[in-house]
Formats: sequence, structure tokens, C-alpha cells
Amino acid sequence: MALAIVARTQGDEYQARWFWMNVCRLFEDRTKVFRVTYEQHNIKSFDDIAVSYGAGMTDEDGHPLVADYYQVKFHVTAAGTITWQGMMDPAFINAASVSFLQRLKHAQGQYAPGGIGARFYLYTPWSIDAGDTLASIVSRADGRIMLQRLADGGPRSKMGKARAAWREHLAVETDEELLTILRPLRLRQGPTLQELREALNLRLQLAGLVPVEEGSLIHPYDELTRKLLQAGQTSFTRTEIEHVGKREKLWRGHSVVEHGAYRMGIRSFFRWAEHLEDETDDMLCLLACFNGRKPLSPKLWHTTVFPCVERFLSKMQRGQPYYHLHLHTHASIAVI
Repeated sequence: MALAIVARTQGDEYQARWFWMNVCRLFEDRTKVFRVTYEQHNIKSFDDIAVSYGAGMTDEDGHPLVADYYQVKFHVTAAGTITWQGMMDPAFINAASVSFLQRLKHAQGQYAPGGIGARFYLYTPWSIDAGDTLASIVSRADGRIMLQRLADGGPRSKMGKARAAWREHLAVETDEELLTILRPLRLRQGPTLQELREALNLRLQLAGLVPVEEGSLIHPYDELTRKLLQAGQTSFTRTEIEHVGKREKLWRGHSVVEHGAYRMGIRSFFRWAEHLEDETDDMLCLLACFNGRKPLSPKLWHTTVFPCVERFLSKMQRGQPYYHLHLHTHASIAVI
């Protein structure tokens, strides 16, 4: 019983801290986020945290993006992995009858018809099983399913068997329907609970909120999240969070370091650049060309990467007084 209580408590803390990590995005100077919601009840799947975007936000492929929805699953130990078969098992997400994939289908049909418009994240400290078929089709750049790789191979191949099992499980007839359901999915391995605490402290300081004292047993933001949930306050804009922070004496103030610079960013890898769009006025995302640090094809350097960077940088000649260039890229791109 005690272990079950600890597991539930730590799971709530993990979810609350990821919520505050996204709340801090509201205070970025160029943020595209206008609302962050905890336990969003109008969506039955991926309802743990919702991040809503204003006009101008796009996904990795340039499609307009309205929101990101997160299902946060914490595990007390590392004794488990994500597999393609496990995604069909309700027990994988501690459910009784509805699997993770079935929840994805429901959410995609409701909020991302056609597979675009929203993204759905599984955020968990568990990793994908390195020996599983899933490991060969999940991009290390951004966590999405590499649909072309999944579509390769006949019915008797590993991919063919996975496609057939997923189609049957989701009650869809064609691979095209299956790929549309999977298109907005992102599998993201989160840090440990302690690592998330440390990362959140830095974000809180940058956002103008009071960080948590090192070594403190009480985490005020965990407790505040519980109290706000009990009071029925679960959805927040920047102004509303600032009001809550002042009321709870957790607000220091947010200072803008730069005023006139036009910020441009280029991203070719995901780690530490997850929300570069919040720090820039204009951003070029090249994640679709890479799987982790490796290009999907050597030809892409000449056919896609260089032309895209060249066109993007040509914007710097349009009369802005000065620019700040944020480069979260391979060294080869940085020297172009």
C-alpha cells in the first residue's frame, strides 16, 4: 500500500512539474503559447496537459499547429520499455479497457483530422525497447513515427506484421488510415523526477517565478498545482499565472533583456531546442531531414538543407536594424 501511494504521489509530481515547465513558456519574449491547461476535461485522451498556440505556430513540416496534448506517464523504476505491442495493451497506461493507440485514434479524429493541426505526446521516463520494431521507426530527432519506414515491406515483413496488428486493433482497413492516425504522435522520453526538478528551477527563474530552494522537502509548485485543481482552476494565460504567482508570493517579475533585435533561429536537432519558436521571431526547422545527428540521406545536404538555410538567411537583408541568430544545428550548418 505504501509503495502504491508513493508511486501515485510521484506520478502527480512528475505531471505537475511538466505542467509548470510549459507554463514558463508563457513568459518567453517571442512565445507562441497563449494558454496552458492541466487536466483538460474536454478531451478524453492526452488530457494531462494541453499547450494552446496562437496564430503563426507550425509543426515540424510547416503545417499550422493549434495545440500540443500530453499524456504523462511516470514510472517509479526503469524496469520497463515501450514496445509496438505494448501500445495495444491497456495495462501499458494503467487502463482497464482502452489502449494507448485507441486513445490516440480518438484524439486524432477529434483534434487532428487529416493527421495535422495538433500533436499528441506520450511523455515518460521509460525508453523504447532497443530490440523492438518500434525502435527502428521512431525518429530520434523529434519522437515521431517515421511513416515511410513503417510503410515499407510486405505483409510478412516485420513492418507488415506491425501494420496489420495495429490496423486490426484500431479497426481500420487501410494503411493510409493507420498512417493518418499515427502522423501526429510523438514519443518523448522524459528525464527523472529529480532532473525535471532541476530543469524546472532554471525555467522558473527565467520566467520571473521564484525557484525552489535546493534541498527543500516541500515543492511549492507541486502543492500549488493540487490546490488549483481542487479549486477548479486548471487553464491559465500569462496574465492569470502572474496573478496566481503574486497571490502566492512566487512572483519576482520578468525582465526583457533585448528590445529591438529581430531573432531568427535554425534547428536541426531537438534536444535543448524543443521550444526554439518561443525564443525567436522566425525559425527554420530542419528536423525532417535528420534522424538524431544523422541525415536521412547524404543528398539532403545539397538538395534541401543548404537551399533552405540560404533562403532563410536571405531574410536578414530586409532592413531590420540588427538580428540575433540562434543556431541549434550541426556544425556543418553553422558554417554555411
